Amino acid sequence: MSALLRFFHCSRQRRILLLDAMLRLLIVRCALNILSLASVDKLTCSGPRALSRSNTADIVSAIETASLYAPAPSCLVRALAASWLLRLNGFNPVLRYGVMRVRNGLDAHAWIEIDGRVVLGGGSIDRYALLAPIPQP
Repeated sequence: MSALLRFFHCSRQRRILLLDAMLRLLIVRCALNILSLASVDKLTCSGPRALSRSNTADIVSAIETASLYAPAPSCLVRALAASWLLRLNGFNPVLRYGVMRVRNGLDAHAWIEIDGRVVLGGGSIDRYALLAPIPQP
């Protein structure tokens, strides 16, 4: 089944969440091209907080699904967009950044935690040295 048909077979709530996730991925991607990381981080912390309309798993799933169709969805773009959407749904995500040495320099990674549990971008994060949070402008 094509992606478009699968999209229309989803519930109305899931379609709205997928469109919201795609929009936030695109905004974050564009914003990172013209603004500092601190400014984009501040942008993703803005907006009214709602009582949770969607659960964490649904939001993370929507970000991961929308990432399949978004241009250049790096871990940083996904983490910032997920943080934004989670925050708007009443959660308190923590955006984490880490680096590790690789043969030709450094590799960086971003992930999201809620209540000390990784909800997006997990995997081998234990290999990364955690960096301090980005200061707000």
